[in-house]
Amino acid sequence: MLQYVQYYQENTGPTIVAIPALGERKEIFEALAKNLTNFRFLAVDLPGHTNRTSDKPLLWLFQKKVKLNRMLRDPSIPQ
Repeated sequence: MLQYVQYYQENTGPTIVAIPALGERKEIFEALAKNLTNFRFLAVDLPGHTNRTSDKPLLWLFQKKVKLNRMLRDPSIPQ
């Protein structure tokens, strides 16, 4: 299961990065993203928001896994 979802990744405008509150998941932002079509929208689940026991709450590991820095600079990077 991916820990992020991108909406309108072909847009060249500003990027919104959405991180859900404790107990919520990335899918909660789908309706919001559909109303913000002028933006690239990236919704991210932090480690521990999935049901996998392999998720470790280490921010550097999460950042490496999602490739967040590269995706923000290059919208052509696939999910």
